[in-house]
Amino acid sequence: MSPVRVVFDTETGGFNAAANALLSLGLVLWRDGVLASELEVLVNDQGLCEPQALRVNGINLEEHLKVALLPVDAVPVVQKWLGDNGISAWDEVELVAHNIGFDVPFLERFWNLGGGQFRARFSHQRRCTMVLATMMRDAGVLPVSDFRLKTVMSYLNIPVEGRLHSALTDARGAARVYTELLRLLRREDGNAQGRLAL
Repeated sequence: MSPVRVVFDTETGGFNAAANALLSLGLVLWRDGVLASELEVLVNDQGLCEPQALRVNGINLEEHLKVALLPVDAVPVVQKWLGDNGISAWDEVELVAHNIGFDVPFLERFWNLGGGQFRARFSHQRRCTMVLATMMRDAGVLPVSDFRLKTVMSYLNIPVEGRLHSALTDARGAARVYTELLRLLRREDGNAQGRLAL
């Protein structure tokens, strides 16, 4: 049975997960290259918001707070979405993200604030599409100038579905990047095996 993988992205009020707000969470269920389901949750975790961060993600904080959910209300929404997609409370979910080291601390804080147990719900095994892209450029497979999500998507001819710096748009993009990078790796592996056979 294939592991359960969820590609996700966050929009935040700054860089410090201990102090800055998680504002939105985008999630895409990834099943063997198929983007099976998606969810976006607007969050009010009462963290700090830096003006520069809001300029980047384009979030109007006043309007956002009118509809955003507290973690205690938002975590059950995510749990229900997982359950509706056949993922039981006993299934460990493997996380995938672009620059996952940034996003995971925000997700973990949010999850625990909402009454969940992050380390019980989500596997310690994680995938980072930025790290994968870096390794593939080092191997000469992915000739990109930088590793921003937009750059990698452009090289792989992946269209932007929505507005960049929206959590769900970026999660969709990262999910498609993950799929295409795996396809490239499989193709390169097949080519290498063919050369060895010669």
